Order: sequence, then C-alpha cells, then structure tokens
Amino acid sequence: MNADGYRNWALCNGSKKKVVSDNISRLRRIEQELGNIDLDKEFEKDLCASLTLLFKKTGLNPDMEKYKTTLPIGKNTLASYKHALITYIKYKKEN
Repeated sequence: MNADGYRNWALCNGSKKKVVSDNISRLRRIEQELGNIDLDKEFEKDLCASLTLLFKKTGLNPDMEKYKTTLPIGKNTLASYKHALITYIKYKKEN
C-alpha cells in the first residue's frame, strides 16, 4: 500500500487528518489479516474486486470464512474497514 500517496491524496480532497490516519491503520490491518497481502497488487490484479466481496453481508459470507481473522466480522464496525478500502480504491483509480 502506498500510505504516503493515499495520505496526501485524502488530505488534498478534504479529509481530516484523524480520519486519514484511522483509514491507513484499517488498511494496514486488512493487509495483515488477509495474509499479508499488498493492496496495490490486489488493485493491479482485479481493482480489489475480490477484496470488496469479502466485506459483503458484514463479512458473513463463504469468501471471508476462508480467513482466520480478528476483523469485526458480523459487526457494523466492519463497515469502517470497507469504507477505508473503497476510498483507497478511489485513490488508486485517480492516480
């Protein structure tokens, strides 16, 4: 993940510093929890489409079950991780 590029992009697009910092932390956790993946490589592969599918139905789906993760599966707070991923995808599409 290009954390510095994402940070600069998000701040220039009006996001608050705390929100950007929180999103970067969530994105790093996604990378770690899903087997030390690289979001940039996932974007190159399929624009992170396979990753976004993991977050449908608050993670209560067969695709997410493949991972031994401590992400908040089945809880509304998982939406904050999905939102961070979606904003990172938007950053990648614009850059």
